[in-house]
Amino acid sequence: MAYMFEMEVVKAWNTAIAREENWKPTGPRWTFVDSDMYMDVMPLNAPQHRIDVFYRLFNDLADSFKRSYPNDISFAEWTADRAKIDAEYRELFGMEY
Repeated sequence: MAYMFEMEVVKAWNTAIAREENWKPTGPRWTFVDSDMYMDVMPLNAPQHRIDVFYRLFNDLADSFKRSYPNDISFAEWTADRAKIDAEYRELFGMEY
């Protein structure tokens, strides 16, 4: 069950980070990304341990993003980079992920 929750959080991350309104000119608006994700995966009265797991995962994903893009990046630049990565993935594996 925990693994399914982790996958839900990653899916919510992918959705939230891809929303242009969650970006400022220099990178993601982390509070907007966090808020969208939280609303997508957390029940109204979530137990504290689930909240803790959510924020651990959110912080891990945000840290990974910051390592991948240590300098400022616009939504347009990120989208172009994403498209390049997606094309490479399709070329290597012959499928979407």
